[in-house]
Amino acid sequence: MADLVPESEQQYGSILTVLGESAEQNGKMLKKPVEFTHIAFGDANDTYVQPDRKAQSLVNELYRIPVNSVDVLQPTPDSVPILKVEALIPDDIHDIVIREFAAVATFNGQSYFHAVGNCARVYVPNPVNNGQLNNPVSLEMTFVITSAEPIVEMDPNVITASREWVNYNADKSFDDLRELQSSNYRFEDKRVYLQGRFKPNDGGAAYYKIKRDLIANGVYIHDLGDGWFAELQTDDNGASVVALGLNPEAEDNRFAWRALNDLNLFTTVTVPAKTFRFSQFVPNNITIRAEPGAKFEFFYTTTPVFVSFVNRENVNIYDLWMHSTEKSLEWQRVDITDAKDVNIYRGKISGFLHDVPAPNAWGAYFKRSKRCYLHDVEFEDNSQSDIAIVDGNEDIGIYRPKHTNDDLVVNFEPNGNEINRRIEVSGFYAKKVYLLVNTRGVNPLTEISIKNATTKDLFYDGADVSFENFKCERVYGDSLQYFTGVINAINSFGIGDNLLIDPKLVVVGANDGNWKVKYSTITPKNRYELFKHQNYVGVRLNPNNLNGVVFLENLHPISVESGKTYYVHVTGTAYVPEGAPHASDYIRLEWKNASGEIVQSDPVRPFRTLAGETSPIRSEGVFVTAPENATHLTVILANAFNSTTISCIFTTITLHEARMDSTQFNDVLSKYHSLSNEPRTVYKSKMTSTDFNYQLPMLLNDVISVDGSKQMFRCIDDEYHNSEDHWIGKFKEI
Repeated sequence: MADLVPESEQQYGSILTVLGESAEQNGKMLKKPVEFTHIAFGDANDTYVQPDRKAQSLVNELYRIPVNSVDVLQPTPDSVPILKVEALIPDDIHDIVIREFAAVATFNGQSYFHAVGNCARVYVPNPVNNGQLNNPVSLEMTFVITSAEPIVEMDPNVITASREWVNYNADKSFDDLRELQSSNYRFEDKRVYLQGRFKPNDGGAAYYKIKRDLIANGVYIHDLGDGWFAELQTDDNGASVVALGLNPEAEDNRFAWRALNDLNLFTTVTVPAKTFRFSQFVPNNITIRAEPGAKFEFFYTTTPVFVSFVNRENVNIYDLWMHSTEKSLEWQRVDITDAKDVNIYRGKISGFLHDVPAPNAWGAYFKRSKRCYLHDVEFEDNSQSDIAIVDGNEDIGIYRPKHTNDDLVVNFEPNGNEINRRIEVSGFYAKKVYLLVNTRGVNPLTEISIKNATTKDLFYDGADVSFENFKCERVYGDSLQYFTGVINAINSFGIGDNLLIDPKLVVVGANDGNWKVKYSTITPKNRYELFKHQNYVGVRLNPNNLNGVVFLENLHPISVESGKTYYVHVTGTAYVPEGAPHASDYIRLEWKNASGEIVQSDPVRPFRTLAGETSPIRSEGVFVTAPENATHLTVILANAFNSTTISCIFTTITLHEARMDSTQFNDVLSKYHSLSNEPRTVYKSKMTSTDFNYQLPMLLNDVISVDGSKQMFRCIDDEYHNSEDHWIGKFKEI
């Protein structure tokens, strides 16, 4: 294809993009780094292309290759800084044309084109000599920058080149560790100690990169009986040559590890019983076996994510101690985000601290990961929690975690609606366990399992969770939220019998009943109606989805004790039309003192569902704590507490005393909240009150209430039915 720009007018070079300039200025102001990761290049469809400062894509991108070196060129402080970014084209990329390229960088967690450029047509040929000899090709971009302060420079000595390039430049390289170990290729002077240790079955090769124009003196092997480590020589000028392994004397092993891991030649690496310093550790597709005493210490340079499994997979780590030396650093953590098939066995995670009242630092942090597991890992000195389960994880297992001082904190606290599925934490003793959902949308904590464990404090707020052989000294809800969830408690904590009269809302509005309309902005005939289903009946508030509110209040307040924990359980569902506000605001608890004054009003938010959908009937609960000076409780049910078009169905609501000395839980709830296996018989009353005109939903042959004296009532006796089989609304004691 012919170029559209005359050859006499074609210009070549690299320029800073608008985003690149912005990143440099913001990086300087905010003290945040700009880190170059790749050079992208393409053929521009084999046409001339003029670099554009607004560009964020190439005309026809072919490949992205890792950056080899980043250097700031500024002879004097007064001269204009120029950045040189270089990358080596791997040997398996050939028979292509290069006419455009871009320097890819990351700033503030975002990847973008920092600079773009073009060049005259460059052809990368096939290997010659029947593919046996490659010609090394490097891409180099130079461009003027506005500020060198945020730029992270990269030492080319720690980036591994291709095998062919090494063989071409080195005096000698070995393809097999046994060959290297048995050779006489040893030199005694000017050694650089690199003590990453490899056992004979590691399956690697002795590759190392040599700085241009320098010659390596050689490799010295120390035989340790059950393994060995390499000492790599320097040349006469003292320039170090980085090889396989980590150096306990090095200031930072970050790039040495990257060079080793990026070779993709080692299935297993053994770490000796030494301490190695890192600004970041990023393992991928590798098994790491640490000897007793092996420790990675982390310090801050450019990122608080000291251990990163982000977008990594197939990693197994055994017996490694990972410790942060930063006493207070926001966002520091072992980050298991978007990871797959990561296993950490034993070892320890410690020191990930943020010393403020509301800390943002964690030990192990899980987000959007799959099939990741911790086995017998020890924790110490991490805040806000040792283990954090955030958003969108699937098939996560935390088995037998422990804390050095018995202060383990396990925190399930998603930040959005990305659902966590099949998460198990088992076999532990904890100081605190948090199960908090933090959202009015779809429940982000489903299929959570807590087994064979004990905690001092359980903070529960809305998770769908199964407890099995789980003990806790105290349980709390979140009074700011009080989201409900599906709880299955097997041989765990318990609850007492129901304290709320007429839990199935059999009598609504009658003077002799328990439930009456407290307030409504909707006309009487549209406030509620009987909702009939084959296996249940209920009261439907705002059945026609009008814009307004309907409040039902129980007329027989429940006696409570200040500071005691209670359990609210509700069965029903909600329909939330598109755009309707105030979803999940369907229950309010009004705590009152001896004078009848409200001392605190708490929302309870069940039946979370997406707008435009009706969820199936759900049976959910939450723990609540009676506030100071509270002696009585009034329960209010509503379609919402502000005007909305939401419609709610309530089939049952009960209130119980939480019992940490009992395991009676599911069996207590089943008396009230289990759905019928047969069609329900429903009768309606013609009774009306003086204030509201409506028909009452009636259930026959069901337990309908337990009063404060624990007396049971049924609406069953024919004496209380009229000739039309309408129940009159009186309670009969049995």
